[in-house]
Amino acid sequence: GLTSALDSELTARHIERALLRSGGQVHLVTPSALWCRPDGSCSLRYRVAVSVGTEQVSEHTVLARVYPSDGVAGRTFAGDAPWLAPSAVPPVPWRRWTTIGDGGEVALYLFPADPALPTLAAAMNLAVLQGEDWPCKTALPISVDLVHHSRQGASVLHYGVRRTGSSSASAAGHVYGKVYPNRTTGEQVHRFLGSCANPGRVHIPVPLGYSPRLNLGLTEALPGRPILPSIVRSAARVGVASPATPTGHSAHEAVRSTGRALAALHNTQQATAATRTIGQLGRELDGELNMVQQVWPRTADQ
Repeated sequence: GLTSALDSELTARHIERALLRSGGQVHLVTPSALWCRPDGSCSLRYRVAVSVGTEQVSEHTVLARVYPSDGVAGRTFAGDAPWLAPSAVPPVPWRRWTTIGDGGEVALYLFPADPALPTLAAAMNLAVLQGEDWPCKTALPISVDLVHHSRQGASVLHYGVRRTGSSSASAAGHVYGKVYPNRTTGEQVHRFLGSCANPGRVHIPVPLGYSPRLNLGLTEALPGRPILPSIVRSAARVGVASPATPTGHSAHEAVRSTGRALAALHNTQQATAATRTIGQLGRELDGELNMVQQVWPRTADQ
């Protein structure tokens, strides 16, 4: 199944035949990095360039889930099922959200349909958000953009909003949303943010509401822009010097600063959250390394 999923030409023909509208053409399929999962399956993403007739070529994201044996995909596959509703009509030029490969090992999903985040499609549908599921009553969504689509855990959305009862341009603003894999996790995070009174100099986004039907939590937007991920990525690249950052800090100092912020959160007496030990983290890391070991032993050793 993985061999088939990494064959760009084979995948292009499958997408063209099963997901695109009549007359649609796939011009290019570019697979991205693989993600091994604990259940033995493997996820990957494609950037897909498509057109219909004389229409301009446009780029889209298609997700794939490869299962370890024949028939497993069929047993777990949701198809055009309720988790897509009420966003059940795919955009032009697509005619279906999902399909299974001929061998039953590979399932394809047109983004934002994602079985790991069952409510993501609805949380990105403005028509849905105009209803009672939008968790913030003081502002209404007028736009939505994807910030980060996580391979595991929650994904982040950026909403343009307008304050209720006002039509002036100054009433426009933005908030952030997190879509969680399940209701329980989202509710725990929302309660935790609400219980953080004032942990000193650490700025915590104020929670604005939580929708249990959409697994969607909203928070205010903090000023500034994130720099830690790019600093750490640059420092981890062998033979490449870290670029200058707006703060002038090294990756080491940036991580220390983040650690101090986390320590302040943990020392906030009002906040309540689950505790994870170093031993738990170590066992999780061992499990991930064992998964990589099955496919790339030398990489896992390194």
